[in-house]
Amino acid sequence: MDGYGIHANRNFYDPYEVAFPNLTFDSPITFSPVPNQAKIVVGQLDGKVFSIGAANNTTVKQQIIDLSAEVGDRNEGQVWDGGFLGLAIHPEFGTTPGKNYFFIYYTTASDNPTLGGPQGFSCNVETFSGNYLILERFEVDPITMNFVANSRVTMINRRMYNTTHRGGGMEFGDDGFLYLSTGDQAAYVNAQELDENLDGGVLRLDVDMIGGGTSHAPIRTLSDPGAGDADEFSGIEYFIPNDNPFPSPGGATFEEYYSIGHRNPHRMTKDRGTGIFYIGEVGENTHEEINVVGAGNNYGWPKYEANALRDYCGTPLNPLSNVHTPPLTQFVRSEASSIIGGYVYRGSNMPELVGKYIAADYAQNTIWQIDTGTGEKQLLGDFGPHKLFLLVRMYKESSIF
Repeated sequence: MDGYGIHANRNFYDPYEVAFPNLTFDSPITFSPVPNQAKIVVGQLDGKVFSIGAANNTTVKQQIIDLSAEVGDRNEGQVWDGGFLGLAIHPEFGTTPGKNYFFIYYTTASDNPTLGGPQGFSCNVETFSGNYLILERFEVDPITMNFVANSRVTMINRRMYNTTHRGGGMEFGDDGFLYLSTGDQAAYVNAQELDENLDGGVLRLDVDMIGGGTSHAPIRTLSDPGAGDADEFSGIEYFIPNDNPFPSPGGATFEEYYSIGHRNPHRMTKDRGTGIFYIGEVGENTHEEINVVGAGNNYGWPKYEANALRDYCGTPLNPLSNVHTPPLTQFVRSEASSIIGGYVYRGSNMPELVGKYIAADYAQNTIWQIDTGTGEKQLLGDFGPHKLFLLVRMYKESSIF
């Protein structure tokens, strides 16, 4: 096992090796290999983004950009649930002129944040406290890894409602399109409505704006009457792939959606072996779930929590979607209570885990392996402060640098 042992009860891999032992970060939340380079980009929850070398003994981290003055940070009392949530690097970064872009997703700070505890968790109540959800693009020099001044462009600006459920998983698919998971913002019916928001789904965007037979300019945007509030906008510097599964030539609904019915798809990651996206979906009262992303799928929230029928709000499943798509696997609350996501392992040091989705539960401090074919799950064990880098190491081994 290349230095890794397995306990007699096969409960966990031990000993553990800390990834990048010479570096420290403050609440790192994104971990992105740089295409075609032996570098990694790490994004912190506070909005600071760093570049490091891929070698495990690296001692240098270079700050690319500091957005901490704009990103709402719970640790600073600016949001209840939010911060810097997603980062994706254009797959042609450093190889094609005009493609040296980083894409980021974050919540802004507010002068009047709602910090008294969770708000929302109802059918359609939306409390606005002055914060926004931002999808942004900026340019980075691929040689120096320095931020290119005056290159920031806001692509989507949405109001941030209630206190939680932002999503934020973001990565490019093998098709070259950008995928972004968004939460229901604790207003449940948002996950089944395609005409008033961009919440509760996975969005699929053509950021290269290819056009022709591939994609087209957005027809409905948040700036349209009845589609959003006056301070919201969308449709900047991206097109809609023509084969997105919710077409609306007349502009009645948003065409960005690739899948719907998501509650809180906190982390979405791609299996580099298959190109398939997996989501760790945080449930409410009864179940957690792992979902496999598919075109036109409806994962059922709020009518379903995993496979459990709720009928909350009397909300029917959106008739534009496929029938209810069950999760790859589900967890009852005695097993997990905040599945935030993980990675499909494609490394070589732990052959028994190759092709398995390795997921962590934030609340119960456990790590699970899930068979991506059958959905069968097995507890690998718990993790404490000395084991937090295990998933990072797995991802590092599963990535191509």
